[in-house]
Amino acid sequence: MTKDILKGNRRQMWKKWALAYLLIFVFTCSAWAVKFDHPLNTGAYNNSIMQDKDGFLWIGCSRGIIRYNGYEKKVFKAGPDSLSSNYAPGIFEDEEGLLWIGTTGGGLNVYDKKANEFTWYKNDPSDPSTLNSNQFNWAPNTIDQDREGLIWIGTQAGVNVFDKKKSRFVKSFQHDPVDPGSLLHNSVWTVMIDSSDRIWIGTRAGLDCYDKTAGTFTHYQHDPADPSSIGKGKVYAVLESTNGVIWVGTSKGGLNRFDRKTGTFTRYQHDPGDPESISHNEVYTICEDSAKNLWLGRSYSVEVGLEKFNPEKESFV
Repeated sequence: MTKDILKGNRRQMWKKWALAYLLIFVFTCSAWAVKFDHPLNTGAYNNSIMQDKDGFLWIGCSRGIIRYNGYEKKVFKAGPDSLSSNYAPGIFEDEEGLLWIGTTGGGLNVYDKKANEFTWYKNDPSDPSTLNSNQFNWAPNTIDQDREGLIWIGTQAGVNVFDKKKSRFVKSFQHDPVDPGSLLHNSVWTVMIDSSDRIWIGTRAGLDCYDKTAGTFTHYQHDPADPSSIGKGKVYAVLESTNGVIWVGTSKGGLNRFDRKTGTFTRYQHDPGDPESISHNEVYTICEDSAKNLWLGRSYSVEVGLEKFNPEKESFV
C-alpha cells in the first residue's frame, strides 16, 4: 500500500516537473523569437524611415542617410561622391527606384542605387531655373511624384517641379504678397499627391491644394471664429487614407479630417478634461496601417510620442 502511494506520488511529481519544463521551454522559445529582432542604433536624430522596392529600410537623419537590411547598416555621409549634406530629414523613392533626398543646406540629392551615384541639385541665385533653395525644412515628406512622373519638391523657398525626361526643373511656385492666388507661404513642410493627382502642400501658413488642370491653388487657413476651418499652426502632414479621406496634421491644431464635399474640417484636439481626446495638439506625421488605423507621430520637442487613432470609432490609444 505504502509502495503504491510512493509510486503515485512520484508519478505526480514527474508530471509536475514535466509540465514545468514544458512551460520553461515554451517561454524560452518565445524569448528566442524576440531575439530575432535586430535593434538598430543610428547614433543620430532620426527623422524619417521608408522601405524601398528592394526591401531595404532607409533612414533620414542627422548623420546622412542609412540603409538597413535587418542585420547591418550602411551609412552615407556627406562627401565628394556622396551626399551634399549630413542633414537629410526626408527620403522619397520614385517609380524607377531613384531616391530623392532633401537636405538642410545642401539642396536636393538624387541617389541611383544601381549605379551607386549621387546627383546634386542646388540653388544658383543667378539662375531662376535652378532649385528655389538649398534649405529643406526638417520634415520627412517634402517630395512626391505625380501621374506624369513629375517630381514635386517643397523647400523653404516654395515648390519646384522636376521633369526627369528633360533633366531640369520646369516649374516654380512661390508666395507673392500681391497675388492672392499664389502659394500660401514659401516655407513648405509637406507635399502629398492624392489619387486624383491633386497636389496638397502643407505650409507655415496653412494648407494649399493645387489643381494642375485649372492651374489654381485653393487655400485652407485657420480661422479662430470658424470651428470648421483647419486647425491652428503649420501643416506638418497630409495623408490620403485607403478610403479616400484626407487627414491633416498641424503643429498646434491637432488632427484634422477634411470633407471634400463641403471644404470643411473636423478637428480632433486635446481636451484636458477628456482623457479620451488626442494626447497633444501637435501631429508631425500620419501613417495608416493595414487595419486602417492612423498612427500619429510627434517631433522631438513633444514628449507624448506615438499615438494610434481608430477613425471608425474615433478613439485614441
